[in-house]
Amino acid sequence: MKKLFVILWLIILFLSISAVELLGKDSRQLIQVLGFEFKLLETFKMSAETMDNMAVFIDDTWRIEVYRQPIGKELSKAAYINYSKGFLCNTIDHQKQQEKTIVINGFEIHLLQWFRTPLLYVQKDYPYYVCADIDCGNVVGTILFKSTVPFDKTHDYLAVLKSFNVLKPSYNRTWQRSAEPLLKNNDVKTIAQAYWNEETKNIYQHYFGEDSALTWGIFEPSAPYDFTGLHILEEKVAYQFPFIVQYSHFSKDATRALIGDDLLSARNEGKIVELSLQTTDNDGNMVYDILNGQYDEFLQTYIAEIKRAQTTVLMRFCNEMNGDWCAYSGYHTSRDPEVFKELYYYVYRLFEEADALAYTIWVWNPNEKSFPDFVWNQAQRYYPGDDYVDVIGLTGYNTGNYYQGEQWREFTAIYDTLYENALIYQKPLMITEFACSSYGGDKEAWVEKMFETIGQYEQIKVAIWWSSCDWDNKGNVARAYWLDETEELIDIFRENLQ
Repeated sequence: MKKLFVILWLIILFLSISAVELLGKDSRQLIQVLGFEFKLLETFKMSAETMDNMAVFIDDTWRIEVYRQPIGKELSKAAYINYSKGFLCNTIDHQKQQEKTIVINGFEIHLLQWFRTPLLYVQKDYPYYVCADIDCGNVVGTILFKSTVPFDKTHDYLAVLKSFNVLKPSYNRTWQRSAEPLLKNNDVKTIAQAYWNEETKNIYQHYFGEDSALTWGIFEPSAPYDFTGLHILEEKVAYQFPFIVQYSHFSKDATRALIGDDLLSARNEGKIVELSLQTTDNDGNMVYDILNGQYDEFLQTYIAEIKRAQTTVLMRFCNEMNGDWCAYSGYHTSRDPEVFKELYYYVYRLFEEADALAYTIWVWNPNEKSFPDFVWNQAQRYYPGDDYVDVIGLTGYNTGNYYQGEQWREFTAIYDTLYENALIYQKPLMITEFACSSYGGDKEAWVEKMFETIGQYEQIKVAIWWSSCDWDNKGNVARAYWLDETEELIDIFRENLQ
């Protein structure tokens, strides 16, 4: 009996030790990326979205985004943190839960937790956030935790932060992309969409095909409502602009979506409209309201009008999304560019459901520079994917130097880097809007030089001059962009547009 008792005791002891070892075993995987290391549960997988200075990890409930943000004289840690949380000014859609500074393993960490309005029509929404900005000296390591459900009291994100460390300078850099040369012209893919009608296919091939020559367009404020001003302008420069620009804005008043007559008018004039649909300011953020179905009547009317006109449009949806002046920028939507992508998908799907994609060439158009110019807000973060984009839009102005901090810039200074960055998408390119101000330099010389050099950007197939002006808050012209501002300017355009 005593012997049996000893055997049972030994078995229990063995099982207890095994259980302790099992519980004590670290079931987390060690991640080394962007010069940082930390541990994640083995359920996490690295997303294909990972790129330079950014990595993404996903499991069934969480999405974790990691950023490496350089800090220096032009950008302090405090400025980076404070500017990044500007969305919290919108207390209708965002609720801050905690904000504090903690120290873990010698690292000072700014911790911010919040949640936002859930998005009913997003398949997998992450409305719960914890952001950790970690002071790593000349860089800030940002780990953004996003969850489909509220973070529970166990604070699992703290386990990740407790395992965080900075790798030595000699760390393996295999995570980085190797430097790639500029893409050759034949690397750009001009592919007609199967759902396009014959007119749309022909327009795409004619203006954006591999052998297409540069074509010019114009923004003239009254067209297509009234073509009088445009006719005068075209007569001055002896050129018929095939492309014009029209802006429209979301509204609860669906009658504002009645654009069909304008599109028909443009068609009768032989013009193709670059249709720019944008949100406006409202209480809270309209983006969230759109994704909760509150503007469906407007969108359905808008799409029906395009179908009624039965004319091809360049659908430039919510352009300049990487600029903080746009309500659909991540700056206003929880520091989260993914919200813009969901907005893009939502509107695209409505076009698809209405069989209206046949008339639309989709133009994705970030701004030349990101504002704020932080890693989490870079233009590439907003790219919805090749299946949803037909043309890459470029926008860069020589604004002049009317306002403090602005600089006069030549055309090549604006477009060299912009063009190089855009080639990675392997799509045809167009300048959706650009111009030169007359304040701060010689506008005529700038335009002359622009015409001499624009041909070197072979994949830019369409360029649209924005012939209008910007006003300051006192009603004075701050940036004069008119094409016909002087007789000399008209002569330069007339000669070169031929």
